[in-house]
Amino acid sequence: MQNQRVLIVEDEPEACELLKRQIEAVGAEAIATTSGPEAIELINSSYFDLVITDLWMPGADGFQIIQAAHKHDPDLAVMVISGDGSITSAVQAMRAGAMDYVEKPVTRERLEMALSKAMMVRGLVRENKLLREHIEQHFDFRNIVGSAPSFLEAIRMAGEVAATDATVLLMGESGTGKELVARAIHFNSKRASKPFVPINCAALPESLMESELFGHEKGSFTGADRMQIGRLEAARGGTVFLDEIGEMSQTLQAKLLRFLQDMTFTRVGGSKRLTIDVRLISATNRNIEEMVAKGEFREDLYYRINVFPIRLPPLRERPDDILPLARHFVGVFSTKMGRHLTGISQEAERQLTGHKWPGNARELQNVIERAVILCDGDTITSAQLPWPHGAMPSSLPPSIVVQDIAIPPQGIKLDEIEYSLLKQAMATTKGNKSRAAKLLGLSRAKLRYRLKKHHLDAV
Repeated sequence: MQNQRVLIVEDEPEACELLKRQIEAVGAEAIATTSGPEAIELINSSYFDLVITDLWMPGADGFQIIQAAHKHDPDLAVMVISGDGSITSAVQAMRAGAMDYVEKPVTRERLEMALSKAMMVRGLVRENKLLREHIEQHFDFRNIVGSAPSFLEAIRMAGEVAATDATVLLMGESGTGKELVARAIHFNSKRASKPFVPINCAALPESLMESELFGHEKGSFTGADRMQIGRLEAARGGTVFLDEIGEMSQTLQAKLLRFLQDMTFTRVGGSKRLTIDVRLISATNRNIEEMVAKGEFREDLYYRINVFPIRLPPLRERPDDILPLARHFVGVFSTKMGRHLTGISQEAERQLTGHKWPGNARELQNVIERAVILCDGDTITSAQLPWPHGAMPSSLPPSIVVQDIAIPPQGIKLDEIEYSLLKQAMATTKGNKSRAAKLLGLSRAKLRYRLKKHHLDAV
């Protein structure tokens, strides 16, 4: 109980002093008053972990104390003590928001037990609040790493739609961050305090998918020994994320469409229609329009889920985001594993930027996690990357080749070799100065200087 502050409100001076001594005996700091109005002033001007109050007092009773405490701090625990041991008083106090109700006289053991309970509840509330703040910060759109115009436009659109209840369809290759964006939309919406329930349509067999979505009644099929609510029902008031919706069977597509029309459904084996309020976000790595044209996906369902489409570009279309993402993942995994890595070597950066990343950001995340585990220094090197040591990934652009140059008796100028290397680097990277600088081991400023010097700045 050390460092915990407790406010005691008891109109009988002797009982008030006794409670103060008991609380101090268990290691908590006790502030005591015999006045209800003074207690309300203390609540509004000080910090307390727990308020212990008598129920029936002149000036301001226990119910007013509870009301004042929760108005000032909704998480402040209040314990009521009273000589009135009636069930009615206890029920009234609990309905008013009291955490506990204890009859007088209060033994030290009973008081210590109640204090422990109050501190545990207070701690859990704090922990939950911090966790929610961490989640909300993690899924803040401003914390999503990326600077490519196409990616920033997708994030901007996600931020715009988050404040609404519009149905969203996220499109993009596997690993582009569709679930991350879906969670960000949810945690930046008015539904943030309600559940976010993801469902991977490709991971569940068709025979189980309907039960997972809508739930089932007891005895509806072999093994259904009890009633089970579905994922849609579990998300009541929140958001359902249907990942890989393109893998859903035609039969389930029809049932999902019917649900979306009026937000009603029937559990498997049931007859009662249930109504819930949820938001739907879908995602797919397939071309849904092509599937509709081939009859593989219902056109009417497509129009239902495609109210607000957002396309997430693959990592190969945003090469300038590779290193910022890699550094972000280094920081994440270093913290998670208790390491103190400071960065990535130049050679490792060269390999990372040269890879095509068919698995997109998820593949990059896995590569960096592996590298952090293997790294025995403070910097990730090419030795920790999954490609052979010193070798470039197969997806790298062609290497720069220094042509054989016959050196005449009078010698050759190094500027000629520099000119040849600069020209090849710019051709290899198709004019991307950042990548050309990395290939040549130069800073971007030094590359610009040399390009201007050789009149190649317009290349």
